[in-house]
Amino acid sequence: MKEGNDKQKKQQPVEKMFDNIASSYDRLNHILSFNIDKLWRKHMVKMVAECRPKNMLDVATGTGDLSIMAARKMSDVLITGVDISEGMLELAREKASKRKLDVRMEFVVGDVENLPSAGEEFDVVTVAFGIRNFQNLEASLAEMYRVLNKDGNIFLMEFGKPHGKLFTRLYDYYSKVIMPRVGEMISGNRAAYLYLVNSIRAFANVDVLSLMRTAGFEECEATYLTDGVAVIYKGKKR
Repeated sequence: MKEGNDKQKKQQPVEKMFDNIASSYDRLNHILSFNIDKLWRKHMVKMVAECRPKNMLDVATGTGDLSIMAARKMSDVLITGVDISEGMLELAREKASKRKLDVRMEFVVGDVENLPSAGEEFDVVTVAFGIRNFQNLEASLAEMYRVLNKDGNIFLMEFGKPHGKLFTRLYDYYSKVIMPRVGEMISGNRAAYLYLVNSIRAFANVDVLSLMRTAGFEECEATYLTDGVAVIYKGKKR
């Protein structure tokens, strides 16, 4: 895949950031979410499994947590994981190999706006906690629509806006104060976790369902988890 110089310059800081925190990324995710992130992914994988896909594309796969969980749940699915960070993908490959799942899994460096596919190749496309980092969400959704087969499904999981005033206040304090401090203690990179917190807050008001419909997806719906802290958006290509 070839990309323009301007786009590469925009991506390099984010790519470098994820490379730098790759070794501690999984552990920190589990600690900071009190392991609830595992339950969120299980919920999403269960929804994906109901579609009985044969070929699945996991965009912004990171260290492959969702991809590997899906491969363990569905014994006949072939999975391609795409991410801009080679450091993250190295860990994903190691995890897949350790679990003897690498024969059904491939992890490649790629950009969501220029996916490595001729089109209409995958039954399911997934993104878990990555869409808030996309430079152009409209273009990204259009590209994911392109690579889906007819009647294929897209599942996007992202942090949302908690419901209820008290829970919202607690969540705001935790995300603003606690997360960056714990992130710095374990990863040594406070700036990375400040970026992640700020990206979550900035994304909270994005109308994902409307953008999905504009990209051509139908039957769009949202499933709220843990009082709205996480949301799974689902759509179908007709």
